[in-house]
Amino acid sequence: MISEDRPPLISVILPVYNGAKTVMHAVESILAQTYENFELIIIDDGSIDETNNILASFKDKRIRLINNQKNMGKVHTLNTGIQKAQGQYIAFIDADDVALPARLEKQVNFLAKNPSIAVLGTATKEIYPGGMERIRYRPRDTSAIKKNIVRICPFTHSSTMIRSEVFNTVGLYDPLKDGPKRLYIGEDYDLWVRILAAGYNMANIPDVLTVYYREPGSSIRGRSLSQLIKQRISARIDVINKLNLGYSAYFNIIPVVVLSILNHYGIQIDSAFNLLSGVQDSRLE
Repeated sequence: MISEDRPPLISVILPVYNGAKTVMHAVESILAQTYENFELIIIDDGSIDETNNILASFKDKRIRLINNQKNMGKVHTLNTGIQKAQGQYIAFIDADDVALPARLEKQVNFLAKNPSIAVLGTATKEIYPGGMERIRYRPRDTSAIKKNIVRICPFTHSSTMIRSEVFNTVGLYDPLKDGPKRLYIGEDYDLWVRILAAGYNMANIPDVLTVYYREPGSSIRGRSLSQLIKQRISARIDVINKLNLGYSAYFNIIPVVVLSILNHYGIQIDSAFNLLSGVQDSRLE
């Protein structure tokens, strides 16, 4: 447990909105960590279900519960957590995901031994609505992350741990990336690009330390396909320019366009994602 005179080394941030069905498991997975010197900052973003009552039932002193008076959105809620954090490291967990018991311990040990790494993710077990499971691995080091970042987001957000000083350099999550604009570049993807552009190193460890529950697939037929593709291409060109990735990186936009078309027509894209993005994964039968 955290001693009265010792600040937590890790701040775990858990944003939640109407997460009554899942948030208890997420919280319990953090409280059960083998590494104990952390604070768990839970921000209830104006939930109107039983979320707040569930959170209030936890009596662990490591929990700091913050209640937004109204629904402010995920980016605002994440930024609130970061601003309240006391730890040298900031870890994230979503309300419908689960951290395996050794997650924090393995990540903090890795970062202590590798001071040049600013952001660290893990491999994840992804569970689909139909019950299928996959182990998904992300690019291992900065070089591989840069090589793949135009095609894919290099981290599962709820598996990441970041040195808190990074936010002093690159700023918080961008509120302009919340809402409908997430369809072509999300707030986490934008943050990874800014961190890379600032010269920091990143890594993913191959240990499966996070269980990520995939939401049912949803198509985006309500938007103009041509408009969506144009926006996503523009966003990727911006990434290429910010990171000085060179002309060859433009070929990596092709999988983004293909996946956008498949998703627009409601086609199952998981296997296509692996084929076109180059991400290594393993299906569990």
